[in-house]
Amino acid sequence: MKKHSFIKRLLWAFVIFLVSGIILMNSGCGDYYGCSEYEYTVDTPSGPSTGCVGDPVEFYTSPVKDFWGTYEFDWGDGYESDGHSRNGMIVATHTYDYIGEYGVSVVLYDDYCGDLAYSGVAPIDIIIDSSISAPETPSIPYGDTFGYTYVSYTFSSHTIDPQSEDIAIRFDWGDGDTSSFSDFEHSGQTIRTSHTYNQSGIYYIKAQAKDINNILTEWSDTHMIKIISKIPPRRDRIRRLGY
Repeated sequence: MKKHSFIKRLLWAFVIFLVSGIILMNSGCGDYYGCSEYEYTVDTPSGPSTGCVGDPVEFYTSPVKDFWGTYEFDWGDGYESDGHSRNGMIVATHTYDYIGEYGVSVVLYDDYCGDLAYSGVAPIDIIIDSSISAPETPSIPYGDTFGYTYVSYTFSSHTIDPQSEDIAIRFDWGDGDTSSFSDFEHSGQTIRTSHTYNQSGIYYIKAQAKDINNILTEWSDTHMIKIISKIPPRRDRIRRLGY
């Protein structure tokens, strides 16, 4: 009896120890991984204030004392990359695909503790290389002006690139949907894409092009199409046809 009682007390002690550890980890009390032992700060990254589409830009920040995790550079365009040590600094490079104003920042990340510190934001303005011109604005989309719901209709457009580079075109269908860019085709070649409308109404279709450097054009003027609901055949006509 005494032996069983000893084992029972040992098992209860183990369970209490295990549960206490889980509660401690989940509550943050006692800081199980030592995450709050240091209050880290990271400098705002330094780098160029302007850059060009397609050209890599480099930013750097100072290393943080006693931090052994990852320096994640957030480029402000939906992409992140890890920094690496070089000449006593933490460095990362990135290439922007589109013109615009972006903000670059650094996050200190630890596998156990997550994000530990955030830097300030360094602005950068991405422009088009002055030696490269955007393609011409695409032609007004060509296609039907009247149609039915749930029927696919094809529209086309074309444009010219000043450098004779290949171009791709996408279409804004006017119903809240925009197509993906087509495959790249030779400058001046007509590009066709199809679309199906699910609701009746009047829609205005426009086209936008880009070249192989991802330099975008303005949107074209619009083409109008009127879509009405497709009326099913009358039952008496179906009977006469033998269906």
